[in-house]
Amino acid sequence: MEAEEEAGVDGENPVTPQNPPAKAVGYMSEDAYGGTPAESDEDEAEEEAEEEDKAPAKSALKEEWVDYAVSKGADRDEAEDQTKEDLIAAYGD
Repeated sequence: MEAEEEAGVDGENPVTPQNPPAKAVGYMSEDAYGGTPAESDEDEAEEEAEEEDKAPAKSALKEEWVDYAVSKGADRDEAEDQTKEDLIAAYGD
């Protein structure tokens, strides 16, 4: 009795690096046969939101601090009228 080979994702041909096991698709990225789990779109969106929510570095340009203050609800004209130091004091973490 011959053992049946596991079919790859295409459902017909045997498993190869170009035709991974169907069970691997969905939790592994296309080129992650080295074992790197794929990040979901949700994970990426969360990371982007966290990065956007962080205050700029104190060495960042005033323009970046104005944009950050506006993202936190400040009026753009009022934020532009403030000094960078005032913006850091008001919106820095």
